[in-house]
Amino acid sequence: MLDIKNKTIGSVFSSAASLWPDSIFFISPGNRSTEKSELSYSGAATKIKSYENYFSQSGYGYGERIALLLGNSVEHYLVKLAANNLGISVVPLNPDSSKSEIIYILNVSNSVLLITNKNHSQLASSVKDKLGSSILIVNIEEFSKSLPASKTPIQKVVVTHNSEASLLYTSGTTGKPKGCILSHEYELMCGDSYRSAGPPVGLKVNQDRVYNPLPSFHINAGVLTLFGCILTGNCLIQPARFSLQTWWIDIKETQATVFHYLGVIIAVLLQNEKTSDIKPNSLRLGLGAGVEPTLHQSFEKKYKIPLIEVWGMTEMCRILTANEEPRMIHTRAMGKPRLDLEI
Repeated sequence: MLDIKNKTIGSVFSSAASLWPDSIFFISPGNRSTEKSELSYSGAATKIKSYENYFSQSGYGYGERIALLLGNSVEHYLVKLAANNLGISVVPLNPDSSKSEIIYILNVSNSVLLITNKNHSQLASSVKDKLGSSILIVNIEEFSKSLPASKTPIQKVVVTHNSEASLLYTSGTTGKPKGCILSHEYELMCGDSYRSAGPPVGLKVNQDRVYNPLPSFHINAGVLTLFGCILTGNCLIQPARFSLQTWWIDIKETQATVFHYLGVIIAVLLQNEKTSDIKPNSLRLGLGAGVEPTLHQSFEKKYKIPLIEVWGMTEMCRILTANEEPRMIHTRAMGKPRLDLEI
């Protein structure tokens, strides 16, 4: 088992890549415009080092924050891991946010660089017009040639487990989005809570593939699942977004063993009669939150797949899981207190 005590994200990923170099780290399911792609741990390590070198050569370093507008792409994760290796914190952005929301987050987070891609370059350009020269912008497709030099002097500080890794913003339902600072230690502990959850949840070393259609800019996919997979040498499978048309196809083609859900996803799946006979044999469970009790029971009866309800939030994502029988699926039970966590 990979040790996380007093470790940095970079050292843990390096250990994972050494232990499981040929195992698959990330799968992007194909869609109408792209084919399915896979990246191994060793391949990811090479790309991460490349991004890290580009950051260093352009003067980026400890204490800076960079914003990511990359959607559910493998580049989002590779850039994050590369930045964290240098003590740079990432600020993931929601591509569906309004211009004013993005401008607010970029300003209040003091981000010095916005990294985007061709799918979101128009939004990034429209934001730049409002920000003036206060933030630099680069497309990931042109990263090696067009990464602008940092305007901030590099701090020569050693990255530790207490260093900031991410600044995640809430949805802002009760006002302006609020930032939550996540350290290297915190993010690794989120992953550890996933791998150490009791049966049937706990990820099996080098045996699981987790299909997560939720956004990379949320803690569920971007931290909990990412580090749960890294700590167990497993694979994160992430489509561009949830799609009813491709859900079961993606799971079957990628041989996913676990899928993540929100309550609305289960509702949509049950409403579609065409999926009544579809159930990939690789699946062993679903992990999520917010499923209606009546739908919870209907789904498990129909598909013979347990839906394990969990509780967590950006500010506290060492998840609680309703995995012990009886799971009370006719209620909204979300699990019992963990022995290793004050509740």
